[in-house]
Amino acid sequence: MCLAGLGFRLSLFGRDDVDQGWQLFRLRGAGGWPTPLRKIAFALKLLAFALKERPTLIISTHVNFAPVALLARLLTGTRYVVVAHGIDVHPLLGRWRKLALRRADAVWAVSRWTRERSLLLEVPGNVVTVLANTVD
Repeated sequence: MCLAGLGFRLSLFGRDDVDQGWQLFRLRGAGGWPTPLRKIAFALKLLAFALKERPTLIISTHVNFAPVALLARLLTGTRYVVVAHGIDVHPLLGRWRKLALRRADAVWAVSRWTRERSLLLEVPGNVVTVLANTVD
């Protein structure tokens, strides 16, 4: 709400949500798709949006979708941020997720521990910032 109040145009994407208006935002999702196809439908919707709308920034709130943000940047030049929650950042992380973390414009780690785990994956220290979870 704060960003919208500052005049930013926001679009939200949720893998399991359905397209609808929501408060000040347009919510887009793949929730209407069969479960086995949902991840790919979500990724394709986000990429199509990035190609058409050319957003200023993509914030991926989970490491699993960071490769989609990386692909959007390769196709459009859009900057992206990844939110790292802790257990999702680990040595066995797949190569595309690791690459997406390393190439992100910023990684917002929810704790110092998560920041340290990100650094162990060779994410540049200058892009990893601790941004603790908040309570609304």
